[in-house]
Amino acid sequence: MPTKPPIVVTARKPRPRRKPPPAAEAVPPRSRIVGVGTRQGPAMTAAECEELQRRGDAADELFRELVRRATGEEYKRDF
Repeated sequence: MPTKPPIVVTARKPRPRRKPPPAAEAVPPRSRIVGVGTRQGPAMTAAECEELQRRGDAADELFRELVRRATGEEYKRDF
């Protein structure tokens, strides 16, 4: 059985190491959580408040009608 000739292996040059980035100015890290707050939308006028109330009432009546048709009973709130 013939033997394989020896393989010549050469070492690669080591890669130059990356230099660390220069030290930044001493700026404290900024917080990712700014704080707990509520989102405040634009101020609503009286007419917009009334419209919102009417839409809510209409949605409530629609839901009550849907429940009445599905169950044959009147939907009553427990609260």
